[in-house]
Amino acid sequence: MLGINTKIISIILTSFLITKCEGFLGLPPLVPVKTQERGNPFLSKYAKAQDGIILNLLLDIPETINDWRSSRLIVDGLKFELNTQSVVPAPSGEIPTNISLETVASSGGVPVVESNPNPNPTSSGALGMEVLSNGRFVSLKGQQTVEFTKACWEMTWEEDNLSGELVCGLSLQQSARRNDAVLPAGHVYLTFPIANKQSLTVFQDQRDEYNNALNQYYRTQSEELEKMKKTKNPFTKLVYFAKSIGNYDIIMKMKSEFHKNISTMEASGCSTLLEIGEELLLSTKGKVWTKSSGTDKEFTLVGEVSLKY
Repeated sequence: MLGINTKIISIILTSFLITKCEGFLGLPPLVPVKTQERGNPFLSKYAKAQDGIILNLLLDIPETINDWRSSRLIVDGLKFELNTQSVVPAPSGEIPTNISLETVASSGGVPVVESNPNPNPTSSGALGMEVLSNGRFVSLKGQQTVEFTKACWEMTWEEDNLSGELVCGLSLQQSARRNDAVLPAGHVYLTFPIANKQSLTVFQDQRDEYNNALNQYYRTQSEELEKMKKTKNPFTKLVYFAKSIGNYDIIMKMKSEFHKNISTMEASGCSTLLEIGEELLLSTKGKVWTKSSGTDKEFTLVGEVSLKY
């Protein structure tokens, strides 16, 4: 009889778990539904307000991403000035005067080269950027210079997103190397999350709501699991276990929405944000991506970039 009860419990529990998994795995449809992208209605105004903004940057390029023991290439002294002169992509097959680029939110912030001159409603379009000073680093050969050319930038922001991105695009003619850490020659992209003060307030409210709900879930889970341990009735155990995970799909949905809206903004608040034109808040932490010139190779995350005050 005990074996039969155990089997029944197993079947019921498996059925319950499958039902819950469908709720929080968030699997995409087999055939993606294409929707018309719409940009933030103030995107053009936001971009124009950045004319003359100076960016002082430091690049941190490790030998291996997420490995603190790796050799590191630290490129300091980079200084760029943003302007609002439009950059027109070169005809197909020619080397562009500047790098035209865009980002797509659904790609997780990965930059995408855009050679189509047709306007993108989620992007300001490629705008001019002057290299005021190139980077430098120290190796066994002494102080080395990292020279960037063909600089441009853009701002991207989808209509329903709390945050957008400021993206800088550059061309590096010669690889920079320190020990085994390398910034390869080719196109280099720097991506920074960006938001306004209203978005930051919404984000902080969402963060607090998510954290409170998560803490409540853990409390409930702990209480129900403790009850499950004390009872000897197998069916009662099943009920307590079901209650212990009953809110998990809700928590996962909240987490998904939380990270989708402002996944790349710093959760610690304004201490890592810098106010720029139109009272926008620019994250002082960003990512460095590379792509080999003249190839269809995918973008590669190679390090982090810090914005210095």
